[in-house]
Amino acid sequence: MKEVIDAANFMGITLSDSLIEHNIRETKTMGAYRPSSVIDFVEGRPVEIEAIWGEPLRSAIKAGADMKKLNDLYHSIKALDNDRTKVLDS
Repeated sequence: MKEVIDAANFMGITLSDSLIEHNIRETKTMGAYRPSSVIDFVEGRPVEIEAIWGEPLRSAIKAGADMKKLNDLYHSIKALDNDRTKVLDS
């Protein structure tokens, strides 16, 4: 989350680091849930990889932000989705 806030600030969108703790507190109050991307993956539906991770990653990198963690996450999710797609297509 820190990397995303830093990227936003780098791109001229002012976000405070306090947003990290706020989001963690709010998430804890939600109870058990699965993000829609996990549900899509498990149900064999297309995962919105580019909209959720790819485009924000490319925008931040284009602006000059260092996005190593998001880059790693993006490529890991793409690899998992590609592997799943190969299994479903066979």
